[in-house]
Amino acid sequence: MKLFIALLFFSLTSTAVSFAKTQDFTVEKDHFKVEVPDTWIVPKYSLGAPVALVSKMGKSDRRSVVQIVPYGIKDDENKLKKFEKDPEDYVEQKENWLESVRAESLSYDDYAEEKINGNTLYSIGVTYHGLDGVFHERQYYISTASHKIFYVKTLIPDDLEKTDNQVSEKIVRSIASI
Repeated sequence: MKLFIALLFFSLTSTAVSFAKTQDFTVEKDHFKVEVPDTWIVPKYSLGAPVALVSKMGKSDRRSVVQIVPYGIKDDENKLKKFEKDPEDYVEQKENWLESVRAESLSYDDYAEEKINGNTLYSIGVTYHGLDGVFHERQYYISTASHKIFYVKTLIPDDLEKTDNQVSEKIVRSIASI
């Protein structure tokens, strides 16, 4: 009986997500690949972005979403790196948007810049409370090793944040040019 309870507890608390497939996408002339978790789907209609990945339903009847927008240009001169990044502008624009949708910010993530396998990721995020609950949003600008530029937005409902935050981070980091 103790073994059964231990196995039941483990299966209910396990948050491991398998990334068994890498999927290729073509948006106009941009070719790229992304690791897609086994339990996530790529809907036919991609929720306002050329490509979106959607998680399974959470307890709040909400899903996590990762939207991917390739810019369709090459940044051979690394202009994205030279572009001024102003977190204060982001906060001001986000506060205006939140007010327009009757929501309020709870916290902001610091602006971050990191290099991963030749890719440069710039990111910033916000946690906010809206009419549909609490959400964790993070926006990324990615310059790949081959100088392709992507905009990626992750939106995670609060009840899925513990599991889907790590999953969405892995999805974002998997973007690579073919």
